[in-house]
Amino acid sequence: LMGDRQLPVVIAMVTLIAAILAQVVVNRGRPLERAMLGWFGLSVLLGAGSFVLTVILLVGSPR
Repeated sequence: LMGDRQLPVVIAMVTLIAAILAQVVVNRGRPLERAMLGWFGLSVLLGAGSFVLTVILLVGSPR
């Protein structure tokens, strides 16, 4: 399904998600910071996630 060409992009996306989740754990009990992380996480998932999905679909499509 996923070739070697898309692997670096997928690794970068997984790293971004892991970093956001780590910050959520660190900021337990701090509602202001958690709210900020919610919006930041949403923007990362929509922005970077759309890019990653586009790259995977376009690069992975037959020519």
